[in-house]
Amino acid sequence: MPEICRFYGIIIRMFWEDHPPPHFHAIYGEHEAIIDILSSEIIQGRLPLRAHSLVREWVNLHSEELLELWARSSTLSAAKQNRSTSVKLFEMSAVIPTDETLIIETPERVPLHFALASIGNRFIACAIDHTIQIVTLITLIIIFAVISDAADLGSRVTSAPKWVIALLIILVFVLMSGYFAVFEWLWNGQTPGKRWLKLRVIREDGRPISFFEAMVRNLLREFDIMPFPFYSIGLISVFATPKDQRVGDLVAGTVVVREREAEAPAFAEVFASPVSDPALRRSFKPVLFTADVNLLTEQEILVVENFLRRRWDLKDYPRQWMAWRVAMPILFKLRPVYDLATFTYEGFLEELLHRYRERHRFTD
Repeated sequence: MPEICRFYGIIIRMFWEDHPPPHFHAIYGEHEAIIDILSSEIIQGRLPLRAHSLVREWVNLHSEELLELWARSSTLSAAKQNRSTSVKLFEMSAVIPTDETLIIETPERVPLHFALASIGNRFIACAIDHTIQIVTLITLIIIFAVISDAADLGSRVTSAPKWVIALLIILVFVLMSGYFAVFEWLWNGQTPGKRWLKLRVIREDGRPISFFEAMVRNLLREFDIMPFPFYSIGLISVFATPKDQRVGDLVAGTVVVREREAEAPAFAEVFASPVSDPALRRSFKPVLFTADVNLLTEQEILVVENFLRRRWDLKDYPRQWMAWRVAMPILFKLRPVYDLATFTYEGFLEELLHRYRERHRFTD
């Protein structure tokens, strides 16, 4: 148990793996007490009155630093849990085959998992797109030949001015490269082939691509396709990079992922279930507390509501960590009185939302 501070004979310590709510241990001679960081009150144990007053003044001066230390201790504990979880996943990997997965951590420290597109799926999607391009190009040539004199078409092209030939080359280039760029820009990272195979191009940070990324990655397609038409350079790059990126992806900062639409509920399943707001469903035992919930703003309640509505999309540790992040400012603001033995962050947030909505149901 590391020592945080020592003053007037009082020793302040904090466990790295401890139970909620946020607290520390204060030791003074033969006396020891557990002090709540939010309220500065004694949760368990005993301190002389003078020592307790000194500790209370010290907490008021350093409450933010103490909460930060508590957050770090929670993170350290979760890291150890993650290491044990990774061992279990390694043991299961021999039984359950998994896709290559790209894991992106958001600024809120919530990991997002994307299944990387396989080379086979990308090849089929590319073949579909190139087939559409070739059919379109042949159709345009036929239409142009029908409009003009087909017998005299070849001589007209060879005898045309150089700027006309250059314009035709540019048009073919735009059709071949602009096809991918325009579709990926307008369809949020998809072309007809990718949509058919349920693939999508995204940025390395998980966000949708813009026109700039779509244009850059497809301008370099001419390099990836060499030697034409086998995509040899692109294949080498895909095999050599951990995120299966061709040269165009590396320069543009993009990756190709596979959508998991099969895991989403069908339309009939969604509307066959009873209508209920997930934010109002209780999943934990209610945490009884005493506090004035009217001190909270509507914006703070919306944060709680949004978390409770979407929390089951997260894995256990990110969900618990986000519950702690959402609850801490509210606990610090309300300073509620509650039973430590039955306290859980999610149970507290559920009870808080129900009380607030019950009191404001006629004013919202």
